[in-house]
Amino acid sequence: MIFSLFLKREEPSWHPPLIIGALGGSGTRLAVSLARHAGWWMGKRVHPKTQDSLPMRFFLNHWFETLLDFPNIAPEVQQNAASAFRRAVLRHRKGIPSPQARWGWKNPRNMWLIPFYASVYPQLKFVHVIRDGRDMSLSNNLFLLKSHGKVLVGSNWSANPAAAQLEAWARGNLRAAEAERYCAPGNYLRLRYEDLCLSPHVTARRLFDFLGASESSIDEALREVRPSAGIGRWRSGQADGTIAALSPAAETALRRFGYLLS
Repeated sequence: MIFSLFLKREEPSWHPPLIIGALGGSGTRLAVSLARHAGWWMGKRVHPKTQDSLPMRFFLNHWFETLLDFPNIAPEVQQNAASAFRRAVLRHRKGIPSPQARWGWKNPRNMWLIPFYASVYPQLKFVHVIRDGRDMSLSNNLFLLKSHGKVLVGSNWSANPAAAQLEAWARGNLRAAEAERYCAPGNYLRLRYEDLCLSPHVTARRLFDFLGASESSIDEALREVRPSAGIGRWRSGQADGTIAALSPAAETALRRFGYLLS
């Protein structure tokens, strides 16, 4: 397999990574903070506001759209992607306190590429962060659409950004949920932002158990939880009717992830 070249060069003592992904603005920064409290090293070269890994951001800026079709891409393209990914990993890991430290990275776009990541790290842990797509449709964070909207939802997405954002939310999160089958048993966790805000201790315990961390630091970690004032904003009249008619993907996703439709 083409990725065996990567694995042969990789330090055998490295712990499999923790990968955090979502639609941007869903609460991934909070997930990073909690992971750090749980003892996971999430990088030093990160964006100060978003906590995205900068080396991984650079990698995804170039390779994201190509790797959406993984593994159905040409072998030579896979080889180039593997080499670029290895360089990004090595840059991201600079400054890690120990080669054996538990480590990982966050980038919202990760949730689209779990099949690729799992081909390199079969024992990776994936935290899939999710927030009500109707609230997300009203977000000002349109990075994904501005960068990849044409590929993900169609070239006319800018005619109705709220509807396009909801569609990207639905397609991406359904894809991420299906990616559980690429993870080893027990290595996928879905973390709803609303659950973390409304039932913080119960939800944090699930996360800490998933990460193999002691519960002794949960109370300290939960000081980071500051529920967004935007929870449920789609009900408040801020929506202007542009998402009143749900697409099949949006309705399927809202039901699948436990969000009431009324």
